[in-house]
Amino acid sequence: MIAAPDPATIASANHLVSGLSDRTGVPSGVLLRALTYLPENMLSLLDYPEGWSALAEFVASDLGLAPCGYRPTVH
Repeated sequence: MIAAPDPATIASANHLVSGLSDRTGVPSGVLLRALTYLPENMLSLLDYPEGWSALAEFVASDLGLAPCGYRPTVH
C-alpha cells in the first residue's frame, strides 16, 4: 500500500498549482491532476524552490504548454 503524502507536501503542491495556474491560465484542477501522475520519487522536488521550477516545466510540457519559466517566491 502506498502511504498518503504528508500535509506539507499537499500544501506545497496546492501552492505550486495555484502559482502555475496564475502564470499559465490553465485551471488549477487540470494542473493538479497532471501533478498527480508524477512518479512518486519526484515528489521530493516539492521541498526545494528549484524543484518547484522543474515540476512546473514538467507539468507544462506534459500538458503541451510552452515553457513557463515559473519561479516560486522564496520567503
